[in-house]
Amino acid sequence: MKYHELGDSAKEKARAWMVDCVHSDGWCAEWIIEDWKDILDCLGFYETDIFWSGFGSQGDGACFVGSWREKHVRYDKLVELVGQEKAADYGEFFYKLKLFRDMGAIQPHYVRLNHRGLYSHENSIHYDLDIPETDSETVPCFEEDFKEACRYLMRTIYRQLEAEYEHQVSEEAIVESIECNEYDFNDKGERQ
Repeated sequence: MKYHELGDSAKEKARAWMVDCVHSDGWCAEWIIEDWKDILDCLGFYETDIFWSGFGSQGDGACFVGSWREKHVRYDKLVELVGQEKAADYGEFFYKLKLFRDMGAIQPHYVRLNHRGLYSHENSIHYDLDIPETDSETVPCFEEDFKEACRYLMRTIYRQLEAEYEHQVSEEAIVESIECNEYDFNDKGERQ
């Protein structure tokens, strides 16, 4: 039987089966992760990996590891990739950093982000900053601003993953997937 031929309880069972399928195949998270690797690359991060878990459990979230160098920031490419509005949102700190450096303030050699612990969220990252020694009070400001900018990006990645997941498991998307694939079910809603 096709989905539209099933009774209400059988349709519910068929939808539950499809939700399980969505869970097991990664529900298209790969494109989000790949897009974000490109965004992070434009923001000066390299050798990045993105970790995430979701949704609805303590410790869920997203984080990324890798290295960062200011000389790798390519704001113009970011604008091409995501548009002016999102680029301004994602790149605000890195733009301020350039102004900060141009005023003669510190210039970090690099920053390394490492994952720690069992969870994958914004607070599971350790930052190793290689900043030239200076008496300047700008070092703590830079360090905290940099960490907060990274945490913001990690929260944004997670929100995008969560929104896509919610879309993929919505009743509308599940029914559409069942009908497009022309799955057959028995009268109880079990996959044939």
